[in-house]
Amino acid sequence: MAAFPASSQAIQQLIAFSEAMAMGVIYAAVYDIYRSLRMQFRRLPAALSVVADCLFWVAAAVATIFFLFYRRQGEIHLYTYGGLTAGFIVYFYFFSGYLLPFWLKGFGFLFRAGQCRSKSAGPEEGPPVWKSRIFHFLRRK
Repeated sequence: MAAFPASSQAIQQLIAFSEAMAMGVIYAAVYDIYRSLRMQFRRLPAALSVVADCLFWVAAAVATIFFLFYRRQGEIHLYTYGGLTAGFIVYFYFFSGYLLPFWLKGFGFLFRAGQCRSKSAGPEEGPPVWKSRIFHFLRRK
């Protein structure tokens, strides 16, 4: 019994789904790293957090568009988005629980080492008065 030929439509769709799923895993891993970085800077102003989130998702959208043009010749199919979603789910279900603590510890170590160096340089001064007045509305309560 012969298998599907390599040029079969079903095989091509399976390959496209697998590529999209791999890209979803990559997006989820990068998001996990971004999330662990954000956890290190919990006191960021709300506006800056929103801007950072928007920049992440715009970059992911641009990468998806490039993926669709480069690998799928600009064709948009439901299984492509299903693959991206499945990749996200697979990563967060199987890998995130193990890798997120690793990223948190790694970035925590790096930022603590940076804080030790800056504290040894001398006493820390507060922000200038004009800065605290201008950016008062950005501070979280």
